[in-house]
Amino acid sequence: MKFGDTPNDTNLNERAVRLTGEMHEVMQKHGRGTSMNLDYISPAVYKAVFNKRINNGGIVLNIGAGFSLTDTRLNALNRTLDDVCKANGATLVPVDTNPVNAISYQLSKKHFPDKVNQDTYPLIADATNLPFASNSISCVASSNVVNCPDPSRIRSIRDMVLPILKEVYRVLKPGGSIVLSSFGYYPEEIVDGVTVYNDDITENDFYTLKQLSADLANIGFVDQNEIEIDEDRNVTAQRLWPGYVGLSKVKEYGGITAYKPNV
Repeated sequence: MKFGDTPNDTNLNERAVRLTGEMHEVMQKHGRGTSMNLDYISPAVYKAVFNKRINNGGIVLNIGAGFSLTDTRLNALNRTLDDVCKANGATLVPVDTNPVNAISYQLSKKHFPDKVNQDTYPLIADATNLPFASNSISCVASSNVVNCPDPSRIRSIRDMVLPILKEVYRVLKPGGSIVLSSFGYYPEEIVDGVTVYNDDITENDFYTLKQLSADLANIGFVDQNEIEIDEDRNVTAQRLWPGYVGLSKVKEYGGITAYKPNV
């Protein structure tokens, strides 16, 4: 396992191995795995986005945070958000419903005290009912929550995400920002002439970036901007996953930033 930009640090790699071993035990105990996804937005772009929004300390939430540490080719948002919070004196709160993901942050702090923001406090919580006061959070980030279907399939993706967006708006301070990214939907097979995408969904199930943007505006968010995509990460995906179909066939990938208006 590599860590960040120092893959040749023997001590670092040894610590990563110990972390991986402990995580394996945690996964066995809870009977659940961790969440890691390719991100089409580069760490450099994320760094610029977060440095603009996280510069006076405060509390920052990472909703649906997934696993804490991976090679920077994966979950670039997580790695960069941790770095920027550390550099700017912000408290980072990774929010996830999976206890395995939450524990990974505690273990990362234990094994990488010199690398990981120690002012990080993972929280197992429902993002539609966050335990924070209104107007109390400086920035909220989320990678790939806006394109993940409800496991029960009872709700549409939009019906699942919309309450989260409203809750984010509630907890953000006036002038606070939201940073969202989506790895989109990638085709896996064709069944009876219909393309089936990841998580067994079809195009009728998509929550499009256009819909997301409209919902953000209707909730009250302003000053929306798209986040730049790193096309080179398509090559990375093909190297990591031999069966990867290529970015040209992936639908609705990208990122959006927006602000809660100042009052």
